[in-house]
Amino acid sequence: MDQKANMATTWIESGLGWLMATSFLFNDGTPTGVANGSKFQALNYEFLRSPDSEPLSNTPKMTLLSEFAVAGKSTTLLVANIHAINFAPSDAFARQLAQVELKLEDHAGPIVFAGDFNTRNGERENLLLEMTKRLGMKKIVFDRKSESKILDHTFVRDLQVIAAHVNEDILTSDHKPMRYKLKFK
Repeated sequence: MDQKANMATTWIESGLGWLMATSFLFNDGTPTGVANGSKFQALNYEFLRSPDSEPLSNTPKMTLLSEFAVAGKSTTLLVANIHAINFAPSDAFARQLAQVELKLEDHAGPIVFAGDFNTRNGERENLLLEMTKRLGMKKIVFDRKSESKILDHTFVRDLQVIAAHVNEDILTSDHKPMRYKLKFK
């Protein structure tokens, strides 16, 4: 199947262009997966379906890779948005990270790598931190009120963090919106 056949590009009222990598459809036809919204059209995009599926539901997890032109730069910006496998063993998590790492290590320009990593234990967190270190990425540190286990992270390469904030007032999800302002080095 063509990788882009499972992608949806929709312009919504927010003024952002949205790309979505669908993991599966609910019974009513509503897609679930990961999405990237941007004011700029992606030059290229693709998705990676996790090598393993969640136990019981037998659903895969997705990573969406979107590449953007940067004015005045010969390199492009790569944005990788992941929903990491959760209830499967850590070796399945490691396989998904390895799959993504192959794509990220080939990119010569700046990278934003963000999403729900499901780092629910120290082993998973260490696997993620080791991978991002190999790729020369730095973790964005957010001021947070919550003391609960953090599952959502953002890592960057060749970008300077100007500001980072988690909007903890949003109560519609267990995943709070993360906002950051970045500057090209």
